[in-house]
Amino acid sequence: MKKHVIPASAALSFALVLVLTAGCFLVFTTDEALAQVRPALVKDVENPAHSPFVGYASGTIDVNWINHILSVGTVPSGKRLVIEYVGIRCEGDADDSFPRATINVYKKTGAGGWTSFQVPVQMSLQGTTHDGKASWTASQSLRLYSDGGTGGTSIDVHHKKTTATAFCVASLSGYTVDEP
Repeated sequence: MKKHVIPASAALSFALVLVLTAGCFLVFTTDEALAQVRPALVKDVENPAHSPFVGYASGTIDVNWINHILSVGTVPSGKRLVIEYVGIRCEGDADDSFPRATINVYKKTGAGGWTSFQVPVQMSLQGTTHDGKASWTASQSLRLYSDGGTGGTSIDVHHKKTTATAFCVASLSGYTVDEP
């Protein structure tokens, strides 16, 4: 009985042709197949009732202070802010820490009345900057509603070291809708 031995180069060529054929099949059929199986998960993207909102603030926490409130914008009258993302970055001395940050949102309770809520955001140490400062950040996707208020929407950042200054920047983004 005679044994048939396939050379390694032929086996490798066959495997390569098989992989390329399967890849071409997937490339030319995947988009159509996925479009039929999974509809787009986006709804009301072009809704004219939604107005984009971006708020930004920066500030210094002075010596002998433990916090600084960054006002990131005022909600227009008759509107409700839907916050979908918040980002915070703070820099302080290498031995400083930023254990607490909150987003302050407001809810109308009736004619001229307001209630405020503080929603915590987790800060974490990212390392040190080129000049030896500690860099703390927070970045969070969320969904919060704010009717505005007398102080506007704000982010309150705390640090532990009161013998030195610290610098923070904060931003939030979302959109406004008509008040219900």
